[in-house]
Order: sequence, then C-alpha cells, then structure tokens
Amino acid sequence: MYSQLHRSPAVAERGLHLDAARKFYPAAWIHDLMERMAALGLNAFQWHFSENEGVRLESRAFPEILSPEYISRTEAREILAHAAELQIAVVPSLDMPGHLRQTLSTRPGLRLPEGRHGADTRHALDITNPESRRFAKELIDDYADLFSGSTHWNLGGDEFVDFGRIDDYPALSNEARRRFGPTATGFDLLTDFINEIGDYLVGLGFVPRAWNDGLLRSEFVALDPRVEIAWWTNWHAGMSPLAEALEAGYRVLNFNDTQWYYVVGETSYLHPTAERAWATHWHPGSFPRLTDRSPQELSKPYPDQLLGAYFSIWCDAPDDETVEEVAERIALPLAAFAERTWNGGSGLSYPEFVARATQ
Repeated sequence: MYSQLHRSPAVAERGLHLDAARKFYPAAWIHDLMERMAALGLNAFQWHFSENEGVRLESRAFPEILSPEYISRTEAREILAHAAELQIAVVPSLDMPGHLRQTLSTRPGLRLPEGRHGADTRHALDITNPESRRFAKELIDDYADLFSGSTHWNLGGDEFVDFGRIDDYPALSNEARRRFGPTATGFDLLTDFINEIGDYLVGLGFVPRAWNDGLLRSEFVALDPRVEIAWWTNWHAGMSPLAEALEAGYRVLNFNDTQWYYVVGETSYLHPTAERAWATHWHPGSFPRLTDRSPQELSKPYPDQLLGAYFSIWCDAPDDETVEEVAERIALPLAAFAERTWNGGSGLSYPEFVARATQ
C-alpha cells in the first residue's frame, strides 16, 4: 500500500528520531518500527539512547549509569544488522553537554556549578573543566565501536542551560572571558565545546551533528563547518534564523518541532496529524516559523545544504502511553511525513492520501 505514495525523493535523508532513553522500547518494537520505516521509504534512524531521565543502551565502561531496563549490546548489534539489511542508516544520538542528569548523578563533581537564583545544573556537564570534557569523550568511546557502521553522530548541544539567561551561569561567563576575551559569553564556550567534540567524532570517522537552539550565537568562536545542524526550533527570539546558517554555508536537516514532534503524553505539543500536514502544505523546505511568525521556507529544487527531514518521537511523559499506543498513533502521521518528504509535498488530496495509506 505504501509504495503507491512514493514518487521521487525530494531530499536524500528521510528519517525518524526515537527518544528511546526516557521511555524503554523493547528491541522487538524497534525492529517492527524499522520494518515500517522501510515500507514507507524512510532511510535514516536517529537512536536517542541517553537522556536526563535514563540511559537505555548498555554501557560497558560505565554500567552504573544505566536504567533498569535497557537494550543490551547483543540486541543492539541485531538492530544495527537489521537496519543495514533494510538500507536504513543509524545515527547515534548521545546528547551533551546538557541532557546528562542520569549520567551525572553518578559523577556530581563533573556538573556545571549552579547558576544564579538557584538555576538547576544537575543535567549539565561542566565544560569549564578539562576533566569533564575528557569524560564526554570517554562516553563517546564507550559506544563508538558499536556504531562503527554509522557515518553520522548527533552530539546534542541543545538546552544545555537557559539560553535566554546565559549570563546567569557565571562559571561559563568567567571561563569564556578568560579564554576568548572580556566580552565573550557562555555561547562562545558552548561553541568551543561542540567544536572540540565534533572534531573528536571526525577523528573516529563520524560526521558530527548538533541541535540548532544554542548554535550561531557566539561572537568569537565560529562553529566548525563540519558540524551539520539539526534544525528543530525557533521558539525564542534569541535563536539564530535559518537564513543565517545557510548564508554561512552550514548544512541543515529539518526536524520541524511544530509539525513533526510526536511527544508522548502531549505535554507541550499536540500529536502531529496527517490532516495538519495537508492543511499547512508542509514540505521538507518548511522549517519552524520565527517568533514573529515569519516563515522560514526553502523552495524546490532544494539547495544541497538541505540534507533531509525527520519525524521525531519524544517521551516527555513516558508512562502516559504504551509502546503499542505509540505505534498505533504514529501510523498515519508517519505515512504522511514519508509521502510529503519523498515528494517535496504531495500531488494527492488529503482524502486520496488517506485512501491509499490505509487500504
């Protein structure tokens, strides 16, 4: 049935991101998901296995960081082999220097010092500390061999601190000024960290990726052009617009949070729907709007800098839905995403799409 939806690929990478860290998804469920992805013509799977709330992929170097339920190395190798058979590229997602509360609970000395007004930093790696940066690389080393068949790696970089109040973290400001000059900010230090980790990943054979919200906001440290930008949001006016990234020559992927974020429990987002995709005329060049509601849109034929687009499953309220409910509820939206990502939109009306996708 799904083959009737496909015409010609508008972008090279058509992917699905799975937050398998906050919520445990058994290996069998992930295998079934990849089969569905292959049927839809999706060719990339971003495996997000570490979060504030859990680490769900077996760590051999640091077993103490693991959640009670996790995917074993044996299960992971079977998942990776299955993905290869289905011609699905797997992108490991190990978020840092934020989103590390579970891991840092075992190493409180590596946490960023608390910010002003009690700003919580239990999730944040102290990037002013060389020992913390070494630990970040050791975490990567622990998983790098497992993902040796992957070409890309998402290192995170998002929601490290409250980016709208970055001066409330004097440890960052002080170190940035010490290293880069009297007017440098925490964004310079964050960019420096992303560049360092990105370079380390390149040395391991991976193309690094990072989320957009904290990027291109530094004054003295330029983001390494080898880092690809996973563009998920522009909810805050301080975030750089897409046009700035493209003008500077960066490559981007469209993770549009307002269109394709399936958040278990719907804590901050309504579940994506196929109907909404047609109502908004979404296509891979449709990025999240700016805070003034200005569109950010690339027209076909898309520039080479647009690498692809992703549908994302996030698990902010993991117990609000079962894994079976997630699988059922993403079925039609995911087919809609595939249809419109393949074709740069769709030549079908919404009723025509539904008829073909559900027959």
